[in-house]
Amino acid sequence: MCRGSSILSHSTIRRLYDQGPEAILRLITRLEHQIEELTARLPRNPQPLIASLSKELKQTKQTLEHQSQELIKQRQLNHQLLRRIRELERELELGDQQLGSARLTQLLNASIT
Repeated sequence: MCRGSSILSHSTIRRLYDQGPEAILRLITRLEHQIEELTARLPRNPQPLIASLSKELKQTKQTLEHQSQELIKQRQLNHQLLRRIRELERELELGDQQLGSARLTQLLNASIT
């Protein structure tokens, strides 16, 4: 009927009610079993679990902090590399312009002689 569902709808309860007392008893029995199963899954002493999860959370926070710092360093390095690439591109452009001027001068001198 509503197996696996955590909430019984009003219409489901009404339908079971219309089926009679046996249907209601089966539902109650099934819900009791589910409660027993869920209760058995609960840790008797949650403190070790809490301590373990707290330790894991602390380690995860440390890892996140470390990775955040690494990301900042990488971004700074990327910025420096991009700036250097732009500098080199400008130098290449200037070199090409100077080379072009020198080649033009050389060609002019060769044509004069």
